[in-house]
Amino acid sequence: MISIVIPLFNKESYIGKTIKSVLLQTFPNFEVWVVDDGSTDNSLNVLGSFSDDRIQVLKQQHQGVSAARNNGLAKARFDWVAFLDADDWWDPHFLEALVAIVQLHPELKMVCSGRTRVFETNEERYENPLLPTEGHFGWVDYFEVIARYGAPPINASNALIKKKAIQAVGGFRVGQQTYEDHDLWMRLALQAPLGVFNKNLSYYRKIQGKKNPFSFNDFYNYLQTIRQVYQQSDTKRKHFLERFSTKFIMFNGLKFGYGYDSKERKKLLNTSKSFLPGHYRLLLKTFWLLPFHPYPLLRYFYKSWRR
Repeated sequence: MISIVIPLFNKESYIGKTIKSVLLQTFPNFEVWVVDDGSTDNSLNVLGSFSDDRIQVLKQQHQGVSAARNNGLAKARFDWVAFLDADDWWDPHFLEALVAIVQLHPELKMVCSGRTRVFETNEERYENPLLPTEGHFGWVDYFEVIARYGAPPINASNALIKKKAIQAVGGFRVGQQTYEDHDLWMRLALQAPLGVFNKNLSYYRKIQGKKNPFSFNDFYNYLQTIRQVYQQSDTKRKHFLERFSTKFIMFNGLKFGYGYDSKERKKLLNTSKSFLPGHYRLLLKTFWLLPFHPYPLLRYFYKSWRR
């Protein structure tokens, strides 16, 4: 049996397709916890149009997606949990395929499928050379992937994870709105290797025009997680984390840091001392001292150079 957790907040245009994709699964042994995070639109009415005893609705005041997922996780009755965002959907064979992988590899604690980002006018399949060949299963070093390619194979709608593994690392960080899933994957990856079944079974909707500003608190908390994981890592993983962190901090520091105050910037730099080389910290600090926001200009020159 599988527990499915769907956080829901104002997704009336999408939740119907999401639920249909769950009910069409060829693996039928599951329960669904839809956690409504204080929706103010017609989402619950759309949800009420489905009649299936496996679907249960948990309502909460608006607390954010992390709290919704954690509350759904707490209600989950089964050992394995699959998360699915309320605007994403699965191929009918998603659960069947990942359950089969888990049965073949009982040592697994987390496994994900291939995935596709869906835009308004096109689709983009996630891929990189470190993944298993198409249609095959393999083990992937999460830290090597993010160091070389940035985006990890796992997201909040394409994975099957042991409930105890999530609880052991503290679940999703409540209150974090940006990189809240990456934050958890990093903590999980330190404890267990990631299995990847590289078949396109999950679809992640990318809503055009939707912007999630990287607040100082979210940026700072994510760096805290990187630091904690870095301190517990071996030499090889430290190298990968240093490589990933340099690109991540420089990009986001330039893009968002200009809007932080001096105390907040100082906290970011102090937190990153153990894994961000000193000359990069100095460069970032120099950019922050400029009387104008440098990111748009640097982005323009970078794009021109890439042409």
